[in-house]
Parts: sequence; C-alpha cells; structure tokens
Amino acid sequence: MKLTELQMLFLLRTMNHREACLIFFMVVINVASSIRSYYTAAVFEHARQSNVTEDTPEIIISKNLAYYKKATKEAKTKGADIIVFPEYGIFPPLERNELKPYLEVIPDPKQVKTNPCNEKEKYQNRTILYTLSCVAQQNEIVVVANMGAIQSCEGEDQCPEDGSFHFNSNVVFDKNGTMLVRYYKERLFYEFGMDLPIQPQNSVFKTDFGTFATFICFDFEFFKMTEVAQELQIDAVAFSAMWGNSPPQRSSVQLWESWALGNNATLLAANIQLPGYLAVGSGLFSAANGPLAYTFDPDGVSKLVI
Repeated sequence: MKLTELQMLFLLRTMNHREACLIFFMVVINVASSIRSYYTAAVFEHARQSNVTEDTPEIIISKNLAYYKKATKEAKTKGADIIVFPEYGIFPPLERNELKPYLEVIPDPKQVKTNPCNEKEKYQNRTILYTLSCVAQQNEIVVVANMGAIQSCEGEDQCPEDGSFHFNSNVVFDKNGTMLVRYYKERLFYEFGMDLPIQPQNSVFKTDFGTFATFICFDFEFFKMTEVAQELQIDAVAFSAMWGNSPPQRSSVQLWESWALGNNATLLAANIQLPGYLAVGSGLFSAANGPLAYTFDPDGVSKLVI
C-alpha cells in the first residue's frame, strides 16, 4: 500500500493521571487496495507498570494488560482497524531466570489454527495470549502485541543449559481473535534473557483491509525489514519498539519518518514511554506524506495515536 490521499483530525483528550493521558491523532488513510479503500491505524505508547520488587509477575502482567484493554476499546470507538503495542510493554526485560514467569508457549499459527479466546480451558494458564485474543475479538480489531515465548528444546542443537529457548515475540490476532502470526525477533539488543531464532522468520500477515508485516525494535537497523516493506503487496509495517533516543542522529520520530520516506513505505511505530530509559516517540509515518500523526512527550504518561 502506498497512500494516495489523507484526511487528518487532531483531537486531544485528557484523563486523570491514574487512567493515563491519551493523545489522539485521528488519521483516516485512503489506500489503493482491492480489499478496502482505507483503514484506520492506532499505536499505543505505553508507560509500563513494572515494580518487580513489590509486585508478582502475575500482578505486573495484569496491570499492563488492563491498560491494553482500555487503549484498544478507546481506539475502536475512534474507528481503528488495527492497533500496535510497544516492545516490553507487558513486562520488563530481565535476566534469564527472572523472565521465565512472564513467558508463554506460543503456537505457530502457520502450523495450526488457534483462537485462544475461544479455547479458554486450553489457554487458562497463558494469560497474555488469552487476553490479547479476547481484546481483539471483543473489539473487532487487529491486535499486534509484544510478549515473551518459551519453547522446550532439550536434546536439540544450540539448546540453552536450562532446556528451553526464550524468544522476544510479536503476536498478531485478527478481528475474531484468531492468531495470524508469531514472529520471533531476529536481532537482539543486550537482551541477555532472550535467544535468537535458529530459522528465519516470516512476519507477513493478511487482514480484510490489507497486507502487513511486523518487526521489533533492533530489527530496524537491518536490511530485512526494508526488503520486506518494499514488497509490492505490503501495505505497512507494524513496528513494536523499546527505543532509547540518542540525539541528534538517533531520535525515534526522526528515524521513523526518514525510514518511511527513504523506503517509500508506511510505518506504524509503537514505542514504549519510559523517559528514564530515554525511550519515547511513536506515530504513523507514510513515505513522502511524512508523519501523519505522532507523539514525542517524555512525561511518563501513556498515549494513544490514531
């Protein structure tokens, strides 16, 4: 998809601090598509809740998923067809043993069709997958979210000493809650609790309004993301990040915009909101049209860009 026309509406809504201040940039994207003439996209810049010294992993996951539910519901009221969440938005990057309670076994949807929301008994101990699937289904919206995968590998080549692989993963659910893609991050950045996938990953997924690909943070620095984005059938890249800004040359928003311009592509970029890590800056960027809508405000408050 390459954008042909653009209608923009700016709306600012302020909620109390506990519920988060949500900034809305309403973008209706008209596209040259035989499936639909346009789609509406949302990205959520989340101020992660992760007090690991006081809260259990279950509480941390629950707190952050509550924000995801609220953001998705609000995005749907604004007509969003797809919402993208940031990297490490549900739990923090931790050392290997500390990570395990946050990880879930994620099936490969290219091998077996699965809808966690419709299979509650099977997924009752996989809270993240079940919740994300139900959020997609209940709001009839495509959900792109980052989480952690664990995969038993005892006896396999390159298997870690603890007998399991850990993968930084993006999962995508369609409007019915069915999983479309499980993508393992191929380029890690000082993530000592995670492993690299052995096989190349296919991150492309189709919806009723277009064809997309998803990538994660440091993938941005390598050619594969650019190569996939330039394929004719790809309408946009849904990008999850925990990107720390290093001005003047490595600030998030300027990089997202320049990448979209340089590759004549559309980027739906969801960064995390963690000013202490210099991580901030999310938005929707489209080739020569530039930034359709974005936020860059290191105030420690979650924001929704539509």
